[in-house]
Amino acid sequence: MKLSWAILTCLWTASILAQNNQNSWWAFQPVYKPPVPKNGAHWARNPVDHFIARQLDAKKLTPAKSANRRTLIRRVSLDLTGLPPTLAETKSFLEDPSPDAYEKLVDRLLASPRYGERQASLWLDLVRYADSDGYRADHFRPEAWRYRDYVIKSFNTDKPYDLFVREQLAGDEIDPANRDALTATMFLRHWIYEHNQRDVEMQWAEILADVTNVTADVFLGLGMQCARCHDHKFDPILQKDYFRMQAFFAPMLPRASMPVGTIAERTAHYKAMQQWLQETDTLRRKLRAIEQPVLLQHATREGFDKFIDKIKIMIRKHPEDRNAYERQIAEMASRQFDLEQSKLPERLKGYTKTEWEKLQTALRPFEAKKPKLLPEIKFVVSDAGPIAPVTRIPKKDIVVQPGFLTLLDPNDAQITPPPNGLQSTGRRTALAKWITRNDNPLTARVLVNRLWQQHFGRGLATNTSDFGKLGTPPTHPELLDWLASHLVANGWSLKKLHRLMVTSATYQQAASNTTAVEIDPANTWFARASVQRMNAEQVRDSLLAVAGQLDLNEGGPSIDAVKSSRRSVYRKVMRNKPDEVMHAFDSPDHISHMPRRSVTTTAIQSLLLMNSDWIRQRSIGFAKRLAQLHPNDPVAQIRAAHELTTGQLVTDSQLALGLAFLAPKNAPILTSKKPNPETEEFKIAKPAAAAVLSLKGPQRGLKVIKAGPMPKGDFTAEAFIQLNSLFPDASVRTIISQWNGSKTSPGWSFGITSTKSAYQPRNLILQLIGAPQRGDHGYQVIASGLRPELNKPYYVGVRLKFGDNGNGKATFLLRDLSNPKAPLQTITKPFNKNKHYVTKQAPVIGGRAKTQKYSWDGLIGNIRLTNRALAPEETLLTKPAAGPDTLAYWQFNKADFYADSSGNKNRLQAVGAPAQKDPQQVLLTEYCHVLLNANAFLYID
Repeated sequence: MKLSWAILTCLWTASILAQNNQNSWWAFQPVYKPPVPKNGAHWARNPVDHFIARQLDAKKLTPAKSANRRTLIRRVSLDLTGLPPTLAETKSFLEDPSPDAYEKLVDRLLASPRYGERQASLWLDLVRYADSDGYRADHFRPEAWRYRDYVIKSFNTDKPYDLFVREQLAGDEIDPANRDALTATMFLRHWIYEHNQRDVEMQWAEILADVTNVTADVFLGLGMQCARCHDHKFDPILQKDYFRMQAFFAPMLPRASMPVGTIAERTAHYKAMQQWLQETDTLRRKLRAIEQPVLLQHATREGFDKFIDKIKIMIRKHPEDRNAYERQIAEMASRQFDLEQSKLPERLKGYTKTEWEKLQTALRPFEAKKPKLLPEIKFVVSDAGPIAPVTRIPKKDIVVQPGFLTLLDPNDAQITPPPNGLQSTGRRTALAKWITRNDNPLTARVLVNRLWQQHFGRGLATNTSDFGKLGTPPTHPELLDWLASHLVANGWSLKKLHRLMVTSATYQQAASNTTAVEIDPANTWFARASVQRMNAEQVRDSLLAVAGQLDLNEGGPSIDAVKSSRRSVYRKVMRNKPDEVMHAFDSPDHISHMPRRSVTTTAIQSLLLMNSDWIRQRSIGFAKRLAQLHPNDPVAQIRAAHELTTGQLVTDSQLALGLAFLAPKNAPILTSKKPNPETEEFKIAKPAAAAVLSLKGPQRGLKVIKAGPMPKGDFTAEAFIQLNSLFPDASVRTIISQWNGSKTSPGWSFGITSTKSAYQPRNLILQLIGAPQRGDHGYQVIASGLRPELNKPYYVGVRLKFGDNGNGKATFLLRDLSNPKAPLQTITKPFNKNKHYVTKQAPVIGGRAKTQKYSWDGLIGNIRLTNRALAPEETLLTKPAAGPDTLAYWQFNKADFYADSSGNKNRLQAVGAPAQKDPQQVLLTEYCHVLLNANAFLYID
């Protein structure tokens, strides 16, 4: 207890001292441009170095020597573009004799499209960008990528930072005809969202708090969260200030879509729409009175009844009668249910339906007068109307107006309403203008400090998003102010600021400086370069680049990082499903603002690099690249391998070790003979041969080399099976198929459903795909409801009988072979017209063509295809032989495992069996794998 009181006393004392010293805190003082010191005259390359040299002199430190050119090009390339230099780029830089060779290199990197991609990946951390909602459901956001592309484009075009900020906070008010400016407002859409929240008002309050917090974090470097509940204990941020800031966002409305047009176009459209609404008001209200109760009664998904009465009233209220707050809450709630307008005619009855039809008829002439929609943009933000909801301090019921930090400006903000056609308040524009004022003491300092952290490993002020008293003051305050002044004076150009920093002598130092390490182990005074590990994006992109597999296509919808070789910035960021490689190397959760990533060293990273199949594929690609660059020349291959991974020349000892490893005598150790077919027997009354099929085994499936006659009309497919496991998702375990997996391609597939199937797990199904362009239904799942258990042998079958119109019936058969007395279960299901299912695709046993996704796991035997619908007495169980109508019959006999007993020569070959490998290429792959695990690859010096 004494200790607790002591701690509380210390905190109270610190709080009093903080409050007494608020006005003098460095971050709130005006930015001024100090004179450049004279120190470092013989070392400095630009003004940055003179400020650094003054502190080095004071600490009796000497700067490190300049790094060699190989180190410099790798450092600055990864820093500015996130990618290692190519061999050609390195060669060009090394051979450039001009005194400004390095400056030309920097200018080329800044002009590269790769620059914007690298800078965007850092910015997206700050704004907690993601392609999904988060929480449990983690729904996908199909339009979010447009914000990412906006950020990349902004950096590549060197958009002035003040404009970049203003567009993100208020692009809809500032430039409503500019799609980029509207896309920028997606900054205000990156909050996490739960689709089934009953307490919508609390949810909206949390969203406003999140937007307020992130805006202060990102642009002002202030942690305002504490002031949400009380005056900040250490910083001059009042609770009133927190809600003054939040009041700028109080009218904010997330929009599914919004018109794009000039102010004149928007105004004209608004006036015309208001005229139309007025003319049709009575009719529409009568229609709504009839329709809404029925629609809400049958609302789908989460439904309508879950909400409290207060929210129900807001939803029921006519949209034109809602105030701004009611509109926000009603529209947030309405995200949780769907209204089935198309089903109204069948749900309305009697007199009500007659009245509804009369009103519809009366409204129809007005439809031609309704103003045509302007072009639209999705997933953006506007205000809910020109009158903002009231902002109150909770529990105090004190109304506050929009305003800034009282310390800097105690007056209410001056708001200039935009033209009425925009139906907005102008509040966010006022905030954006204040944040980007040239005399704002925070904005330029914060941005400069972030860039310094990027290039030098830590900020001049260590806490880049906390310029308050819980953060540390800058080590070089005058340098920070000089750079902030320089940024503003140069039109808020980020490229000019980057260039200034990376062309400084400070940046170009080597990482080695023995004396400085002893005196200043944390490198507080920048007497050497700090060694930094590549971040997650740099690791993944460098692996792809070194392997020669990096796809540099730009922009567009987000991609699956596992399946694609595009840059990591374009990956689909699902908050609850992080990418394995990115997550291991400390990619953030994208739920909260991330000013600086953690850098961990874990066993998981090493295990991933050693054992991941994704990394293994990079090693294989790397080895192939080296073999193509320098065929049959191990010396050249080793040299190129070291240059590509570390940027440095190979040493004599490294070359000797590499040649010893690649010696031909080591090759036989890594080679193996072609495996025999993997077989077992079904443990049943009369044992039968079976193929063992597994994605992890030597044969994941069996495919027909050259197909003979195959089903064209009625047919029967039969097999003995034993399934060992289900997929964790909805993928189907395939027994046999004649289909490439595309729902637009004809074919058929016989299999068993998995864990998350909409048809229940372990369900025997047939997928039948016709040709809609020829009058067929198209893709259809015919589910039997028969559910074989795992790890048990079964006879399964399906026979199709088509009718004259192309539709028909599928009869499924199932019998437990482990029990001689088990009955044969049958069930018949109808199917739609799909007679044009015939395909040239060769049959695949235990999977589908062109994919590994739907593979079998277990045993398959006695597979027979017959070109008619067999009678019950003709199945494998009673007539286990090939007949005149048999198309194919695979029994997997030891004498000839791949043979077809039908006489139609549908011979099989294994799918997934390892191909014979070049022994020397295997050795080179292993050598490449070692280099990709090396610290010299993963770290930047």
